[in-house]
Parts: sequence; C-alpha cells; structure tokens
Amino acid sequence: MNQQFVSRNQCPCCQSSSTIQIYSKSYESNELIHYLREFYLPQGTIDFDKLKNVDYTLMKCPTCELIYQKHVPNDEILSELYDQWIDPKLALERDKKLNLDYRLFRINEIIKIIDYFNIEAYKLEVLDFGMGWGSLCQQFKSLGVNAKGAELSVPRIQNAIKNGIEVLTWEEIRLNKFHFINTDDVFEHLSNPLEILEHLVNSLLPNGVIKISVPNGLVARKKIEKMDWYAPRASNFNLNEISPLEHLNCFTPKSLIYLTKQFGLKQININEKRSIKDDNHKLINAIKDIYRKKILGLKSTEIYFQLS
Repeated sequence: MNQQFVSRNQCPCCQSSSTIQIYSKSYESNELIHYLREFYLPQGTIDFDKLKNVDYTLMKCPTCELIYQKHVPNDEILSELYDQWIDPKLALERDKKLNLDYRLFRINEIIKIIDYFNIEAYKLEVLDFGMGWGSLCQQFKSLGVNAKGAELSVPRIQNAIKNGIEVLTWEEIRLNKFHFINTDDVFEHLSNPLEILEHLVNSLLPNGVIKISVPNGLVARKKIEKMDWYAPRASNFNLNEISPLEHLNCFTPKSLIYLTKQFGLKQININEKRSIKDDNHKLINAIKDIYRKKILGLKSTEIYFQLS
C-alpha cells in the first residue's frame, strides 16, 4: 500500500476491532479521479501521484455506529492538502466573503456562551481548536472574551497572528485552562479523535464545556447505499459527509456520545437567553430544525458537552 497513508485497524471512536468493511474503491478509479478533480480543482490543485496504490475504504463500527475511512493520509500529505492543494489565497477570500447573516449567527452563539457561564466576558477563557483563519476568535474578542486559537495550517496561523489572535501550539494547549473549547468541523478530519479529545479535555476547567460540531452521519446512510461519485455538490446524494481524504470520520449522535463519555463528558443544552435581532436567520434555522427532527427524524451532531 501507499506508504503515505496509514491504516486504522480498529474503530477510532470506541476502539472496537469488530468493524465491517462496507465499501472500497481505488483512488485511481475513474469515479474517484472525477470526484477529486471536481472537488479540488476549483479550490486549487491536486497531485494524483500521491494517491497511487491505495483504496478509499469505508468501515462501519457496529458498536458505536461510526463510519470511517480505513486508509488515511499521513501528516505530510494532509499538510500539502490544506496548504497547497487548497489554495490559501482562494480559501482566505471565501472566508472574508462570509455573509452578514452567518456572522450574526456566530455572534449570537457567542452571546449564548457568555450568558451560560454567567461571568464577565473578560474573565471567560476560550479556545477555538481548528480555528481556520481566526475569524471566530476575532468575534469572541470583539465582545471582550479572552479567546485563543489552535491550527495546523501555517498560512492560517500567520493570518490569525497578523490579526492579533494568540495561537497556541499543541504543547501550549496543555499549559492553559479553558471555560469553553470550540471545535467546529474538526473531528471529522482527525485520524486520531480519541487522542485529540483527551488532550482538549485535560485543558478544560471544572465544569468546562466543549462543543463538537460535525457533519451528520445519519444523513449519509442513503448516500452510502448509492455511492454516486458523479452527484453534484448541491445534490441530495453528494458525498460530503464521507468525502475522501478529508472527512475521515462520519459521526452519528450515538458515536459522539461513545467518544465523549470515555472522558467524563456529559451532553448539555445551552439555551439562548438573548440575541441580536436576526429574524430571517432564526426563521430559516427553525424551519431547518423542524425538517431535520420532525420529518427526517434526525438528532443533531452539534452537541455541547460538559466536564462532570
């Protein structure tokens, strides 16, 4: 097998060895080549030579319901993917163009967090793990919160520092204690989610909270039955939740509970007490919630967990 990939021989969520292969296709197949070209070329480039002699293989864990890619890129390939294949200039421009509705939505989330801890904002210690370009940290700081970030991508780290964000290394995280750790769209990308979560939990203050938000694996069930590599990104059968190379783990609510309970975390609800008026966005989100919960019967994979 390609030496730049690592094989995961047990479930990365619950460590069960009784996992089942549910799909496999060579990265050199026409289907994968088409998908990867459509996905990466608009963002930058792709080096297919790095993908020879390896299969895209999906495994399912009967214990915790996690679906995961068995063969995952090593750190060298991942660094090249996020810093070269995905053109940093294009990615930064997309981040800058996030619309006002989305920015207001995030501000309201921050207000919700500040209210939950019921302390002065300047006393609130926050880490955005996998901060991207640092925009969420900037929004936290604009409301007086002491927010730091962590990130692997060098261009993203440089941008955050340029904008006044304190960026912590892996080793420095353990030297800090946080009321709240944010991980938006992070855990689906991790080859070793257990190790990462343990490291983060050790940096939580007593009763501290970590938010884990990942693509919903329940949505992917019918997509996996079909595995349509030619489905447009806007299609109901697009393969975003199990995207090759990046979305290495496809979590369900059940698998997130399995992951977190190993570290003394319990699921909590954080209710909104007040917010900036944003009626249109609230209405849209309310409709989406009703559709997901009442019509599709889906539980959320955006969950707050508290250290008990």
